[in-house]
Amino acid sequence: MTTHWNTATMRVVAWVIASGMAAFALSVVLQDFHLVYRGQARIVESILSTLPAIWLFVSLASFIYWPIAAAMMLLAIYVLSEIHSLKYATTGEPLIWSDLTAFDNAGIVLHYLTPLHVVVLSGFFVILLIIGVGFRARLVQVSRPALVVAVLLFPLVFHPPLARTSETISEPIATLFETAGVEYHSWNWSLNVKQNGLLWHLLQTSQRSMPRAPTAEQAAHYQELMARKDHSAVVDEVILVFCEACWHQDYHFSDNFQPLVDRGFQQFRAISPTFGGGTVNGAFELITGLPANGALNGIIYQEYAEDIRADAHTLPAALADSGFATLSAHNNSSEFWRRDEVVPKLGFDRFIGLEQMGEQHAGWTRDYVLYDTALALRDQISGPKFFFLTTVYTHGPYTVNNDFGERDFAYKLQTSIKDLVAFTDTVLADNPDALVMVVGDHKPALNRYFRRHGILARAPRGDVPVYAYHSDDARLASMINRAEGKPFFCVAKALNHEFLGATVPAFEFSKDNRLCSKPAAQDNKALTQAYPDWLFHRILF
Repeated sequence: MTTHWNTATMRVVAWVIASGMAAFALSVVLQDFHLVYRGQARIVESILSTLPAIWLFVSLASFIYWPIAAAMMLLAIYVLSEIHSLKYATTGEPLIWSDLTAFDNAGIVLHYLTPLHVVVLSGFFVILLIIGVGFRARLVQVSRPALVVAVLLFPLVFHPPLARTSETISEPIATLFETAGVEYHSWNWSLNVKQNGLLWHLLQTSQRSMPRAPTAEQAAHYQELMARKDHSAVVDEVILVFCEACWHQDYHFSDNFQPLVDRGFQQFRAISPTFGGGTVNGAFELITGLPANGALNGIIYQEYAEDIRADAHTLPAALADSGFATLSAHNNSSEFWRRDEVVPKLGFDRFIGLEQMGEQHAGWTRDYVLYDTALALRDQISGPKFFFLTTVYTHGPYTVNNDFGERDFAYKLQTSIKDLVAFTDTVLADNPDALVMVVGDHKPALNRYFRRHGILARAPRGDVPVYAYHSDDARLASMINRAEGKPFFCVAKALNHEFLGATVPAFEFSKDNRLCSKPAAQDNKALTQAYPDWLFHRILF
């Protein structure tokens, strides 16, 4: 009797282990996960990729007989995998969280169902029905151990969306997972799926928030903002150079900017929304007049590319409506941060990436390639112009040679400024009344250097230099007075007020509420929160 019981028990245990291993293997394979990457087996990462599936299983098993819970878990992963494959095949983009939560997308999913999908799904439901009939006495049951495990795993599994409400919980967990190999590759969603698995990818893309639609009263107020007419432009050419990692403070790297000072450029300081990277979030503030850290989150171009409307109400869009030619160019891959998709939506007539510039270098491309392209296009355009040029040559990482990267960064910065002044000399020789503004997009990624010299303790984390030139010194001084020490979205408002006069809803809202008129403060959180959800929604979505 004992032998029979032991044999039966061993069979059950063996069946459970075998079925568990099969479920594990299926959950990994169905997630489009890289089991081997760059010749290295990813054992720990593959186990971690199943953690969301494990949480789903134990959550279901808390109330449902565990074989049915396992089958339902595998069914859910299969369905998600198929939807992901369908979207990727038709759009080149992986499934994201909002695809599942946006009601409008349900019809798209149903449209692409094939007979094979129907057969497989039907088979799953038949299996569930058979299990349910065979074990109906135990179909619904409460398992306290499974419930406890589900509760304990919840903050680990859902730390990405928790970042929207509880950073004190999410940040340490995110750091722990990054150490173990689960890191959100926000700049490349396709790679993110293969590195982390589809389930983690869905959870990571759930971090983003969508602004609420306006009420009828708010919509009417927005129409009033749009209907205003500001003063006429006083310049016919604006060149805004968004300079990668162009930074100095006190005696740190300041000599590299002397060529700009020698040419009459005036300096002031501004606050970038990013540190060490995330250039497009800084560009977003200058282009839209909205804070990047307000109602939206993450790398905005990447997270919201598909949702931003084709005719967003921005500064370049308003300028284009008033007769300006609006051009954006960047001497890096046009697809990086999905600029090729987003920039045209933000009001630019044309976006030029490195692929269209005809010259590429090993590593980061020299900035003169960008400037030569801009000059060639400038010669082809008659009438007023607004150019937004984003450089790349000073991008990190920086070679460390017992100096925390100081010399490598200084060399790149010096080279970049050399290309810049050659460009501005050409522009101003041709049009002495052009306005040229050079904005450092963020601090360079020199964290150890900054800590060693106590730099972050002396100024806001986003503090960057801005250099501006115009022949009208008084008007330029007025703009600098308005922009000094302010976030980028206020810098854009000051530029528009003094030199462009375009009607931009974000600027009008700021003017009504005197948001950019308040003294500059080290903590801009309250200022960014003063821009309501409905304003983001109407401008962008």
